[in-house]
Amino acid sequence: GFTPGAIAYKRGMSIPNDLIASLGSLGSGVPPSLNGCLPPVRDFMIDPEGRTLLICHELCSQHMTCPPITRDGLADDEPPPENVRRLSVLLNEEVGILRSGEFDACRWEGECRRASMADILKVHEYNYIEKISQICAQLPDHPKAIANLDADTAVSRWSFEAAMRASGSVCEAV
Repeated sequence: GFTPGAIAYKRGMSIPNDLIASLGSLGSGVPPSLNGCLPPVRDFMIDPEGRTLLICHELCSQHMTCPPITRDGLADDEPPPENVRRLSVLLNEEVGILRSGEFDACRWEGECRRASMADILKVHEYNYIEKISQICAQLPDHPKAIANLDADTAVSRWSFEAAMRASGSVCEAV
């Protein structure tokens, strides 16, 4: 019978003060054997010094993995887990999670370089990269033009460029 807070303590994580009420406080389900070795409660503030950089190029939102999502009551309308709405939930200017006050100290960058081919070749074979590039380049620039690379990997016209920009963002951030 551990509370989520007790499990986090058990794994060595501090629970932010503002979450203790919902996750459970020290001593709520924590066995006596763990009481002396638990980290202290701490105030939680994301990036207090404003050094976290959030990078997302506009092309990333053009990586379509399914046709436009509609909810007209049909059973097969459920989108795949990997879909462009995932980015929208995070990045939407008005209601995106990463736009909430909790992330105010973070810096935003909407431009980023493409990853170099040398960077990509460190983690992927050239033939694989070329295959994906060719498949994407042959697709028309239309929301319903989707190609499946395998059972759970879909790409669209801009998927390769989105991946190159996303990879470039990681390289730039590091």
